[in-house]
Amino acid sequence: MAVRFVIRSAGGQALEEEMAYGFDQARIVIGRGAGADVRIPHLTVSDVHATVTLDGKGYAIVDHDSTNGTRINGSRLAPHRKKHLHDADRIEVGVYELSFHESVALAEPTTMERTAELARRLFRRAQRGAPIAGPRLVVLGGLETGKSLEIAMPPSRLLIGRDPACQLVLSDPDVSREHAEVVRDLDGVLIRNLDSKNGLQINGQVHVHRRLHDGDELLLGTTRLLFEEPADEPLAGLAAERDRELPSSTPPPAGSVPPEPAGPAPEAAPSPPPRARGARTPSLDADLLIYALAAIVIAVSVAGLIALISAE
Repeated sequence: MAVRFVIRSAGGQALEEEMAYGFDQARIVIGRGAGADVRIPHLTVSDVHATVTLDGKGYAIVDHDSTNGTRINGSRLAPHRKKHLHDADRIEVGVYELSFHESVALAEPTTMERTAELARRLFRRAQRGAPIAGPRLVVLGGLETGKSLEIAMPPSRLLIGRDPACQLVLSDPDVSREHAEVVRDLDGVLIRNLDSKNGLQINGQVHVHRRLHDGDELLLGTTRLLFEEPADEPLAGLAAERDRELPSSTPPPAGSVPPEPAGPAPEAAPSPPPRARGARTPSLDADLLIYALAAIVIAVSVAGLIALISAE
């Protein structure tokens, strides 16, 4: 049974573009970590925030004691307690809201490459201040040393070769007129050799086509190029940072259930009743009574002694 998750909003603001994940598997991880199937790169989302698993009744979600919890349709889940999902349920993790859809037609499941690319797009969108540049190719040698070309948003395609019509022109006699094409799609950046005379090498290995990763070194003819994905380094650093708690001033959604306590709270010892100002304690009254009785006994004894002496 295939299911689909769609990220609808972040911080209460609807996303301008659809970010969807489709799966036909028994376990789906939602979290900030690189191993998550639905990877949401934000500090309000824990490394392994929640998992969705398939059982005899359908798909159920479990929160893994995440810092900010998981809410379904506004109600907060108790940590480690399973709750079955229904079509169109809203799932809140950190500042993000997703929708869950079951029994969907799935052309192909979301790959690791697509998960990584969607994480980059989410990460770029969340940046405040200077935006992070898109992926690019940088020429490391030859007449065009230092020349770079940023790859446009998907879907996009560019050609590398000697032909002046190419988007990245290389003045290298060992480079074919149309040597390779670079395609940026929903899964990232792909380079494909176009039956060039001298082929395509990536990190010293010959390839017909391959997905590119940050730091890959390409060789076309005698020209070396570097592929850079500026989002990857800060994205990797984000995984090592501590979670950020949501502002405590934010009221919990209506109907939310607080997490269950770890154990019964110890009974507090009963507090003594307040004492009126100037009131005497019971122990002080008893002492005064004893002193009074002693004084009476002494007085009677002295009087008897005086009477005895007078009689003599």
